[in-house]
Amino acid sequence: MADLVSGLSHQWTSISATFGKARKTQRNALSDEEVVFLPPGSRLQGRLVGEIGSHLVIDNAIVDGTVPIKEEICFFTSAHWTETTPTPVTMEELADNVWSFGEVGKPAACHTFHFAENSRIGGYKNVNEGFWRLENGELQILNESGRLTWRFGPLIQDGAAARLVGFYAPNPLMELYFELRRQPSIAGPEAPTRPIVAVEGKPEDDSVKLVIWDLDETFWLGTLAEGTITAVPAHLEFVRTLTARGIVNGICSKNDFAAAEAMLRRLGIWEFFIFPRIAFAPKGSMVADIIDSAQLRAPSVLFLDDNPMNLEEARHYNPGIQTADPAAIPQLLTDSRLRGKPDPRYERLAHYKILEQKRLKREESTGGNLEFLRQSDVRISFHHDLMSEFPRLHDLVNRTNQLNFTKRRWSENETEARAQLSGELEENFNSHAGYVKVADKYGDYGICGFYLVGEDIAQHFLFSCRSLNMGIEQFVWHKVGRPFVPVSGEVVSTFGPKPDWISVVENATAAPVDVGAVPRRRLCVRSACDLLMMTHYLRTGFETIEEFTFPYQGWGIHPAARAVAVAPDLQHGEGAGLLARIPGMPPKRFDSAILSGEADVYVLSFVSEIFSTMHRSRSTGLILPFACGAFGSRSFAEVSYEDMVKAGVSVGMTSEQWCFMQEEFEALKPFDKALLAADVSRIFEMLHQKTVIVLMLNSKIGNDSWLLNRFAEINDLVRTVAQAFGCHIVEMNDFVCDAADLAEPDGNGAHFARSIYMRLAERVAKLAARDKGSCASRMLY
Repeated sequence: MADLVSGLSHQWTSISATFGKARKTQRNALSDEEVVFLPPGSRLQGRLVGEIGSHLVIDNAIVDGTVPIKEEICFFTSAHWTETTPTPVTMEELADNVWSFGEVGKPAACHTFHFAENSRIGGYKNVNEGFWRLENGELQILNESGRLTWRFGPLIQDGAAARLVGFYAPNPLMELYFELRRQPSIAGPEAPTRPIVAVEGKPEDDSVKLVIWDLDETFWLGTLAEGTITAVPAHLEFVRTLTARGIVNGICSKNDFAAAEAMLRRLGIWEFFIFPRIAFAPKGSMVADIIDSAQLRAPSVLFLDDNPMNLEEARHYNPGIQTADPAAIPQLLTDSRLRGKPDPRYERLAHYKILEQKRLKREESTGGNLEFLRQSDVRISFHHDLMSEFPRLHDLVNRTNQLNFTKRRWSENETEARAQLSGELEENFNSHAGYVKVADKYGDYGICGFYLVGEDIAQHFLFSCRSLNMGIEQFVWHKVGRPFVPVSGEVVSTFGPKPDWISVVENATAAPVDVGAVPRRRLCVRSACDLLMMTHYLRTGFETIEEFTFPYQGWGIHPAARAVAVAPDLQHGEGAGLLARIPGMPPKRFDSAILSGEADVYVLSFVSEIFSTMHRSRSTGLILPFACGAFGSRSFAEVSYEDMVKAGVSVGMTSEQWCFMQEEFEALKPFDKALLAADVSRIFEMLHQKTVIVLMLNSKIGNDSWLLNRFAEINDLVRTVAQAFGCHIVEMNDFVCDAADLAEPDGNGAHFARSIYMRLAERVAKLAARDKGSCASRMLY
């Protein structure tokens, strides 16, 4: 890399995540240096002093217009930067070209698309990328709900090619970086897009899932129309053997349908075939129809026919299909492509028989596909005993493709794969996973899907082709909270509105019940983030309203009881005027389903009472909860404006605004029991016609005695009030019995093992489902 001649005339652009390091003297040892995170697309200017190892040594380094580290010399990893001159992307540049979208350094994750003038993304359908906009030269991608999902830096020119590097906007520190690549050979919004290909199995997999048989001189000897045929016992046994391996059989024959069916029934083999296409019609199109009906791809199919022209026609209309002459049949039983997977009960054949029946009914339906789905009684159930059904989940993860959105695979070794799943679950505390069973009036499809979501990002999101065109993937996506799904490769579905023809039942594979007779209940869970994992398991059985802790401009927004109790006083008069002057207040900060009464069941935990400090307004006398790491339980007057800015609190807050906060509010003593008792009572009064489930706090197991003692105090206070109002009470110490029940064996006692949250969700679900009266009319649980 050539030295800079002088000054800041040259600049680099980061092509992946990197860290800048600073030191006044040049040394090879950089491990102890101060570092700063730099996302892809960052612009670096400075004077190149030299290179040490794999680092550029830059003097007077400026990144994105600011000095990243207060030192004279900065070090940047050479491999993370390119010597190109980025330029701001323009509306014309975006609209006049066709682009592809993919992870940095990897093949494109989708086919080409374009930026339409109506702010929509055209030629590509994904709920994560629906709209686009330009702001200050930055390209921003928004999902279908208008939430910002991707931010892309300036245009990087690289000869005839050009790209924009971006990162996942909700979590810029997460190492998830994608780039838009301009396609130089195609231009204009009318450019053709590559068709979506249905793929079942790994792309390199040539295993056969369906064998299509010709009849005359192939399955049997002779010609049926001429009146004499001779059965081949080995072929009859071959069909049965394939079926026991989970490989299904079809028929494509130029014959009279009734005569062929009668002969096959006479041979006792008719019921072993699916989607028979027996007609005097071109075989290429009939084979294509069988493959489409079976919801497979051509490379997963073997076509057997004695006529070379028929084989060639099948290959022409079905690119990638495997073909063979009947002479090859004796060797096929030992061919690795047809080893299949043991299926002694013919379950795969049964599933295809259901699919065959449904296709016939759909074709008979006069109301279209939606009407057919609505009358099909589609049922789904969610389950979480992952390890007990692991062999099926293992098969789904490693074999599905056409409805596998993320395409993350596990080891083929089952023991190693189980360890991988355990690691993925533990990667994020709030991760949740489950599998889904599917059934409808035509039959039981068994386990058809699997998902694993961590920090609102799907690590796995996949479904069997058995559920194709039923809307299962869209329904599950909505039920698990509409997470971000990083789509890898091509899929034959996208996300959209929640299907209205699917019902959630306790167990889809059990005998159907009249789900319409039991209306789904709306459940509000209000707590700190400790109960988020429990709520994951409740979403699938209830319509949930979730009121949890969240950060906002440096403040911690906690669902404290005081926030509900004071809310009515902030809606008008002096209270509304006070609220308007407080910086860092998110929209609807004091809204709650408790106030609106929109839920049927309320699940309340008062763990947030240990996080918020109460401050009294000197001008109105109102008491408001505030939480911020910059001041803890101290008064605002004890914290300087500079300290608040340094802590990143209330971006854009002026010194005058902070001066107002210091003069307006005084901090009250920590944990005012009388105030908490009054606030809790007010909440229960608001909910006197509702089902209320109060969760006590763990006060016995953990290594933080102060925390456990405070939890015990909160329990004593809340339990007394809850009993007076006749609320359901669930004791956490009935679930948390020893250190093994904590998220970490040496944990403080606030977070628990996944199994605890699942059991807790089961208890809450039973209480919520059975009780439809007011809390004042019940006995305690």
